[in-house]
Amino acid sequence: MGLAGELVQLIKVCSQMSLQSHIENPNCKVNILDRYEVNPDLGDWLCSISITRPNLRIILNVSFNVNSLRSFVADNVAHYSGVKSDQTSFDFMNEFCQIVGGLIQRQLLENGISSRVGSPIISRGYDDYYLIREESSTEAEWFLGFADQYVYIKTYLTFSEDPELKSFKNIKFTESDKEVNNIDDF
Repeated sequence: MGLAGELVQLIKVCSQMSLQSHIENPNCKVNILDRYEVNPDLGDWLCSISITRPNLRIILNVSFNVNSLRSFVADNVAHYSGVKSDQTSFDFMNEFCQIVGGLIQRQLLENGISSRVGSPIISRGYDDYYLIREESSTEAEWFLGFADQYVYIKTYLTFSEDPELKSFKNIKFTESDKEVNNIDDF
């Protein structure tokens, strides 16, 4: 697996860990699913965050349906317990993207690669409307499935020759990283 494949795997694991860390219900597990495994309504809301350095750009776009997410968040996320509103869904997706960005940044730093994480942005629309892809970019997409809900994630990676990027060898999660309760401490 090359650098692009390693980075995509890192982003998938970080997104799964982040979402699982929010869910209080121990019976609700988050799974990474390929596009062909589900046929959900992708929704018309998009939360985006970027992780960058001079020769690396990672854009993470998360599409979601605010109507279906509203009930899930109120029923399964302790911080929003019982509160069913569009705003809680937006806040939840903002937090989710911030934690994913932080996890990715931490893993890059564990490999000696410094980076910056932008603030998440929520907008109406679909990721293809807002992004101009470079020919050299790598694109990956997957779903995170939880309960009867899905969020659609599409990521774009663009990188060029950078000696520091060659030091990225693997994902280095510790046992404490894998424990859901410790994820929020990053």
